[in-house]
Amino acid sequence: MKYSRVLACSLTLMLFVGFGPGNASAEDPVLPHPNTYMTTSDGAEVFRHKKPYDDDSSIYDAYPLDKVLPKKLYDWLTYDVEKMKDAWAEVVGFRSPELVGKIAPEVTPGKYTHEDIERLPGLKELIFPKMREQFQPGGPPYAGNITEFEIVPTTPKYWSMPIIEATKKHRGTAKLDKQGYFMPETYEGGYPFPSPTGEFMAQKLIYNTKVHYLHWGMNQKLYVRVKAFNKALNLDYDGYTYTEGARLLGRVFVPPYGPFDKRAKERGEWRLEFGVITAPRDVYGTGFLYLYSLKADLLDQVLVYLPSLRRYRKMTSTDTQDPIMGLDQIYDDNYGLAQKLSPKHFPYVYEVIGEREFLVPFAHGSEYLTSDTFEMKNIKMERRPCYIVQLNQQDSNYVYGRRVFYIDKELLTVVFAENYNQKQTLYRTSCFLNHFYPDMGALVQGWLMLRDHIDLHSTISDYFVVPAFFKRKEVSMRSMSRFGK
Repeated sequence: MKYSRVLACSLTLMLFVGFGPGNASAEDPVLPHPNTYMTTSDGAEVFRHKKPYDDDSSIYDAYPLDKVLPKKLYDWLTYDVEKMKDAWAEVVGFRSPELVGKIAPEVTPGKYTHEDIERLPGLKELIFPKMREQFQPGGPPYAGNITEFEIVPTTPKYWSMPIIEATKKHRGTAKLDKQGYFMPETYEGGYPFPSPTGEFMAQKLIYNTKVHYLHWGMNQKLYVRVKAFNKALNLDYDGYTYTEGARLLGRVFVPPYGPFDKRAKERGEWRLEFGVITAPRDVYGTGFLYLYSLKADLLDQVLVYLPSLRRYRKMTSTDTQDPIMGLDQIYDDNYGLAQKLSPKHFPYVYEVIGEREFLVPFAHGSEYLTSDTFEMKNIKMERRPCYIVQLNQQDSNYVYGRRVFYIDKELLTVVFAENYNQKQTLYRTSCFLNHFYPDMGALVQGWLMLRDHIDLHSTISDYFVVPAFFKRKEVSMRSMSRFGK
């Protein structure tokens, strides 16, 4: 078996006290260290189970979580599916199939081609407007075009029971200040605004996406394979990135619950993450450390480790507008919107400009990139209810003059993003293909398709994520430098 070495570590090195699945009690688990069950930090090692091109096999089959994770940890993180469905529907007030099918009901589940989009006006209306150009035969200037796809029936999506319970318990406690900015001292856990209405509705939606619970609340080991192409479709970046993350506020899965420590509570620090580039060789060991705060007046901290100099560089709020390694997103684009939201530093005017259904692609595992025309194949899409939120930048010095986010109404996460420059020309788009684990109520990134519409550049990344519970000191500057040359 391909992952036998990982599984052997999983089965022999895990120690737990007894506990029941999803039950935060006096018998909380003695957590295994993540390095004992997912032993590698080499993305190339992980993705050798799925070739970069022309491979319709699934990375989820190569690494099924019920085999990768120690059994008791897997049991701890899985819950009754029907109970999760019912409980989350109670929280948000609906199930997604109830809200879709109103636009172009003649477009039913089945297989379609790019030609059908022009032939069927209703189908065209269901696709994100700035994604429509992606549905055409492969060829310059972009990788990731789609010529055929399948529409699958809409199914309810939901979060895991600890997230649901925290959202219920703390509903109504999280507050915004008089200007609509988040007050982290009022946040205890779960989604702060699961059914946003009234004043500052747009900000409430945005803050839901800021404190999201992707990747088990950002308690993660994450592997990314990145391929980027210039306008002639020549590959100009071929690399791997590895990250580790720890959630510091609103912790619901494992102790310590709520805030990780006193510092996190006082400073509103909600997430800590480091990433390191493990390929290509010339930038091996380049690391990034992110410490995000929910306080509007406390700037996030971003450090970069440069192995060639053996030095750390602290980035300013202006530096976070730089493209990551010259690719098609900036640091502020991570997970849709990682930018500091502040009335003083690059402030926005927020508004909800729409609420309707779209066809949203999800990662099911069999997607792949072709080696000849660099098309995406085996794409599956489903109707999803979405909010459309627009952010208009008030400072002409920021790279984006306007940002538009399509937010899944049931999952409260960004599924598509449009970023415009100060001249209101479309600059960059991000399309997120997330993968859903039904028995865990967990959502993780599967693929990310990025386009630069000015420089005519594109990036296609595929992801694999496992739950991993780290201590603060393990996600640190020392963590970055250990990968350096």
